Amino acid sequence: MIARTPVSPVNAARLRDIESLADPEGGEVQIGCPESIAAFLALVIERLATHSPHMRFSVQQVHWPATDFPELRERKADIVLGRLVTLPAHGQVTNDIAAEVLFDDPFSVVIGKSSRWAQVEEIGLADLVDASWVCTPLDVLAGRFLAEAFEREGLKPPTPKVATSSIHLRNHLAGTGQHVAVLPRSALKLNAERFGLRELPLKLTDKPSPVAVMTLKDRTLTPAVEAFVTCATVLPARMVTVPAEL
Repeated sequence: MIARTPVSPVNAARLRDIESLADPEGGEVQIGCPESIAAFLALVIERLATHSPHMRFSVQQVHWPATDFPELRERKADIVLGRLVTLPAHGQVTNDIAAEVLFDDPFSVVIGKSSRWAQVEEIGLADLVDASWVCTPLDVLAGRFLAEAFEREGLKPPTPKVATSSIHLRNHLAGTGQHVAVLPRSALKLNAERFGLRELPLKLTDKPSPVAVMTLKDRTLTPAVEAFVTCATVLPARMVTVPAEL
């Protein structure tokens, strides 16, 4: 029996890229994406699947906020959708990772339509000190913005009733009307009708919360990947505001 040498992830990716070039209307796109952007990703995939029925997608969950991109460097992903801590300078986040900002995705304070605060015309954070909060831990991006907002008003930040990174759990609990959640605005807009959500008129921060698509600079994009990036760039225009890059 002849022993087979395992194919490295880099060589496997190169073989897949060559196969994709031979099938410009099909091919596979390997995507890294955190759950907080999954609703937007689903919108992109739905649009591409309609116009390019032979295209395939492989999605893996990545950590956020994005600070390093091993999935790209190890060629386990063609692209990574990520929420950045700051706007990328000169179209890159590192010397070898290019970044294109798709939209600014600020965090919203969200309740269900049956919430007792749904009919209140004017509301401030002081009114929500004792609310049942559902958000990320206070040392993670959304939770940190919430804590800072309370501190700016001289209030003690609330201890989350439920501390979670799960968007689905935040959607569901806020939708019951019994909890107040912090959600990315894109997730709110794409899920508001399904879960019966509405946004309270509260601004947590002026800091940007850019969502970007990252690619490896020295890797040629296949037609399928280019089509994905183009679609992801165009779709947000109707949904969100794109911040100016540095």
